[in-house]
Amino acid sequence: MTDDLPPLPLWRVADAQARRAGLEPVPSPTAAPAPKKARAPRRKRPAPAWSASVHVFPIARRRDFVARHAARMAELSPRAAEKHLETQMRIQRETMQRRGVAPDVIDRELASMAGAIRAALIGIGGSEGGAA
Repeated sequence: MTDDLPPLPLWRVADAQARRAGLEPVPSPTAAPAPKKARAPRRKRPAPAWSASVHVFPIARRRDFVARHAARMAELSPRAAEKHLETQMRIQRETMQRRGVAPDVIDRELASMAGAIRAALIGIGGSEGGAA
């Protein structure tokens, strides 16, 4: 019957012998943690210097974009409409910056976009009850 049992680990035998002799118990060995793999420090890579220039299709000529935002602004109060326009300008600025558009081009396009949306908004407001 004792042949069926697996052999005891050596530390358990030593622990039992120490206890019988009235000595301190032998602590169980703990598995040593696996050594951590050394990682190379992560560095931010600088943005590549592009040799090509990015040309942007004029936002003011995107008729569906201009009409959609002018219609949305027409439904809002003047204060909310200005906030909506500022939000859209911020979104467009971030998108163009991500795509690598030059800052002066971004400023020019956003001014053009705001003017086109405001002109479309005036067109929407003037067509509802103007003099015929």
